[in-house]
Amino acid sequence: MTKHNSNNAKSNLAIRRLAVLVCLIKFSNPSFPAELNTAIPDSELSGRPITLELPSQPLGVSLKQFSELSGIDLSFDSNLTKNISAPAVKGRMTRKEALQKLLSGSGLSGAIEGDSAIIKKAPAEKPASLQLDQVQVRA
Repeated sequence: MTKHNSNNAKSNLAIRRLAVLVCLIKFSNPSFPAELNTAIPDSELSGRPITLELPSQPLGVSLKQFSELSGIDLSFDSNLTKNISAPAVKGRMTRKEALQKLLSGSGLSGAIEGDSAIIKKAPAEKPASLQLDQVQVRA
């Protein structure tokens, strides 16, 4: 009986070793097919059109709804959007176009990078020309 138990133990040990060996070969083999990546590249995300139906409302509310509908994470200081109304944005457009429409006339600008965007104060526009006082030259 002891000999039979010894053979069973050896057999079980051999099966375990074989199972470990099979796993090592299967998962270390470079020809093992890689997992299929079906994610949309970040650069294509902002260019894909979406359909929006946002009413004219406080800008902060519109930006939060835009973020939820577009899948873009927005970062902005809520003080920048205080007391500013967003225009209604309706129709099919790219995420970049939608964000530009939401921010039009607000004095804010947005930059989309991948799946996130930052809203900040738009840089002050420089005057196209500078008016100088008249100068008289005597010779």
